[in-house]
Amino acid sequence: SGEPVTAGLTLRTPAAGSVEVWNPEDGSVRPLVFTTTDQGVSATLDMDENAALFLVARYDKVQEKTIITPDYVVSQVLEEPWTVSFQEGRGAPEEATFASLIDWTTHTDEGIRYFSGIATYSTSFCVDHPAVITLLGIATYTTTFYVDHPADITLLGLGSVKNIAEVSINGTLCGTVWKAPWQIRIPDGVLREGENVLTVRVANLWVNRIIGDRRQQTRFTSTPNPFYSADDALLPSGLLGPVILFQENKRIFVRK
Repeated sequence: SGEPVTAGLTLRTPAAGSVEVWNPEDGSVRPLVFTTTDQGVSATLDMDENAALFLVARYDKVQEKTIITPDYVVSQVLEEPWTVSFQEGRGAPEEATFASLIDWTTHTDEGIRYFSGIATYSTSFCVDHPAVITLLGIATYTTTFYVDHPADITLLGLGSVKNIAEVSINGTLCGTVWKAPWQIRIPDGVLREGENVLTVRVANLWVNRIIGDRRQQTRFTSTPNPFYSADDALLPSGLLGPVILFQENKRIFVRK
């Protein structure tokens, strides 16, 4: 679904000893609270938009295993300015400074408003204890933030992205996000004590540049048919934020 979903469901299976939710995107496992009825195992499941999960019902006796599931709390919202560089040959300026994260289609510069391609967002930030931080972001955005006492693991949320983002920290690729909740972990050893550089490369759809060509009578695009006209609405684009640093509180679930 394109929207977050809370769904009641029933697994038509015999009574289970436990039910787990497996996330194929990051390999995490968490317990699911359920009840047993005449129809089977019933539960309520929360899912992010466009998410896919596996439900595993356990019946046999397995060796005791400890599963750690995270619970995140907001540590810091990054509100510093970003330096944004744009892909060449698409009508946008080489570089711009964003005082805050906005939809490209609302920018006063027409080259940015109609831009389609890759932009890179860059910023720098400082941490006290890099060993305990984990996480993530075509234009390039950059900013600086400081973390006093990060938790064992830190998660970076990009808020909202239109339409796909690739995140690097200190030159190391951390991953790519293409759907909600727009979050990613930082691999161990990527962060260093003091200042760190965060780079987020964002790509949107080709639609806005096509519409811009129709409105401005330019020729940055070439299509065999007039799929879009000057009167069509622009599509939201870019890193929309807010960019938030999360601290992780661990929840421990012992499976027997």
